[in-house]
Amino acid sequence: MNTSKLVKFVFHIFFSGFIFLNSVFALPAKGQVESVTDSVQAKLEKEQLHIDSVVASIQYRQGIFNLKDNLASVKAANGLSFLNAKDANKLLHDLWNNPESDNVLGVLVPTDIAIDDEKLWAVVFTYEEDGHVKDDDAADMKYDELLKTMKEDAENANAERVKDGYDAMHLVGWAQTPFYDKVQHKIHWAKDLSIGEGTQHTLNYNIRMLGRKGVLVLNVVASIDQLPEIKTKINSIMASTDFIAGNRYEDFDESSDKIAEYGLAGLIAGGVLVKTGLLAKIGLVLVKLWKVIALAIAGGLGAFKKFFNKKKKNETNDLPIVEKDND
Repeated sequence: MNTSKLVKFVFHIFFSGFIFLNSVFALPAKGQVESVTDSVQAKLEKEQLHIDSVVASIQYRQGIFNLKDNLASVKAANGLSFLNAKDANKLLHDLWNNPESDNVLGVLVPTDIAIDDEKLWAVVFTYEEDGHVKDDDAADMKYDELLKTMKEDAENANAERVKDGYDAMHLVGWAQTPFYDKVQHKIHWAKDLSIGEGTQHTLNYNIRMLGRKGVLVLNVVASIDQLPEIKTKINSIMASTDFIAGNRYEDFDESSDKIAEYGLAGLIAGGVLVKTGLLAKIGLVLVKLWKVIALAIAGGLGAFKKFFNKKKKNETNDLPIVEKDND
């Protein structure tokens, strides 16, 4: 769910609650009010039980783990823990409300932050086998010109994004200028994005590791205000993962292996256009927002229930309600 849809959802809940309470106000049937109140509370409890069960089932792991049948390995240490593909999808889909994906290989998360904490951020692993990416253009890349092109491409893509039901996306600038480690064949950069018409910015931190036949993709899912923390962890993240022998950049066989149709510049610029949606941390926030709204409505229903009790008692006794005079 994107920003505008979330705002519309909130407005819809408040507006529906307002209309509903007005309709309840006109009804003297206490049983109907109690039924709706109980229904709201039951939904909240059911949702909380689901979240609690998901949180309890996710396991933080330490050690060295294999990705995609000996393609690469990831070492979870130095303050980072690993979630396997199954647990990774629980985090991204069940808790953060992203679409389910068969492409997610695993996730790295900070060990000292609980899985249901709003401060949690994650590094999501996927793999793209588009061919061997040549890095000949590394020394010649002009990042300011590349950024200008990327901004134009992002704006040109917005018509299609909106058509597909997403908010427009605007590239504000570099949150981290691209840096390529030619020895390790690893590149990382970060984009500062704004989504829709809101003022809140989103961090899109990208790490790419070049291999023999493709690219290991690491996307950091976090908010823009977590950038300083992620920068302190970036070296540990980069060092945590490597291709296994046979799949390394140096293992490229020119006689048999495919060469990618893009270089490093295309790898960076293409990230703006490849996906129409972004991984995001909205699930738990949305649930908490729903709880606040629903409880507010339930609280309002409770007040009306008290009013109906008084009204029913008054009608039974056929007497007006008179406030006690303390004088």
